[in-house]
Amino acid sequence: MKIVLPQHLLIASLLVSIAFAETDNAPPPPPEKSILRSGKAVLPLDSDAARPTIQAKINGKGPFLFVLDTGAQGFVIHADLAKELGLPIVGKDTMGDPSDPDAIEVDQVRIESVDIGPISLSGVTAISWDQPPAMKAHLKGRGIFGVSMLSAFLVTFDYPGSKIVVENGSLSAHGSDNVVEWRAKDDGLPTLEITVADVTFDAHIDSGSPSKLTLPENMKTKLSFVEEPVVVGRGRTVNSEFKVWRGTIDGVMKLGTLVVKNPDVSLVSMLDSTGYANIGTAFLRDFVITFDQTNGLIRFKKG
Repeated sequence: MKIVLPQHLLIASLLVSIAFAETDNAPPPPPEKSILRSGKAVLPLDSDAARPTIQAKINGKGPFLFVLDTGAQGFVIHADLAKELGLPIVGKDTMGDPSDPDAIEVDQVRIESVDIGPISLSGVTAISWDQPPAMKAHLKGRGIFGVSMLSAFLVTFDYPGSKIVVENGSLSAHGSDNVVEWRAKDDGLPTLEITVADVTFDAHIDSGSPSKLTLPENMKTKLSFVEEPVVVGRGRTVNSEFKVWRGTIDGVMKLGTLVVKNPDVSLVSMLDSTGYANIGTAFLRDFVITFDQTNGLIRFKKG
């Protein structure tokens, strides 16, 4: 098992990021058991925050704060919390960005129970990682909780309603809502298809990124812009640095039946090797987004 982590893109004078690790292995396993003790769980969502967070108890202790991330698979906790809770190490793994997917060795730890309100998960394998101080400062809480950990349920991010809803059920691809397919690609993260100025991309829906729409840097010469992109900052993943460009597309973005005219985009070289796009919180906060991971469907509703 190799952990698949998010490609967070914080546009700032210094961009600090956790990048995903490419993998040819299976994604992290889901919890051994997932139980919802009521009809639905309604959790608070701060729609003004850069990233949604949740409060979770670990082995009955806490609660602790974690980033709830649709752009990550699995559960990553700070090494100091794993030590504080005495979590047993059950294996080793590696992670990194596309330039060096095995740059950093991390521990796999065993968690007996994770409780989030009326949601109970048992038999969880997590990654324990000693994050650099600068990265901790940008990532609120004690780690990253991938939405894949809730794959047994429907998970809705209602940004306009300031709530996260977890419930049983399924979506239908044949309804009148904007329901589109999302599927796992080479890096193990589910993607959906978008077009930007008639160029097609596989895109990650990434609640852990505060950005809007991010594209590979090599698109600077392949897309038309209202004004040419300019450098607005620098980025850093766990093992690489790169420039961050920003521009406005001369054209439209299409996601299912959704059309956005002249979208603002960021461009980074770290996506050149994958060709992926990244859709972050600055875009998502106008929508109600429901994830049906069992059936590989996602629904967008305008808030």
